[in-house]
Amino acid sequence: MKPMKRETFSRVADRISQSTLAEGEGGGSDAPDYMCAAHGCPMWGPISDGKRWCRFHFGEGGRHLDAITTALRRNRPLVDEVQRVRARCASSSATPDDRPALLAAEKALAVAVQAAR
Repeated sequence: MKPMKRETFSRVADRISQSTLAEGEGGGSDAPDYMCAAHGCPMWGPISDGKRWCRFHFGEGGRHLDAITTALRRNRPLVDEVQRVRARCASSSATPDDRPALLAAEKALAVAVQAAR
């Protein structure tokens, strides 16, 4: 088994700040390499098993990929908030309020994704 390649959120955040994604862009073969591999997924892909996956798509196989992606895209403001706060947490501009804000946004997003399965 190939060892998992790890990349810090601060490096990903730096790369993301140097590029922009249009509203409809997301994972897939033409997506930036830091995005989730699930087609159309708007999340970063920090988990690697040879492909990069977000926490919602990782380990799902083909069972619920489209439903998860649809739920994430329908909740784009939450996705954007999660990724904005993650980037801030990984940088030197983090505040004490960022961690609770990240946990609250991730929990709301997880509830939306779970409901879509």
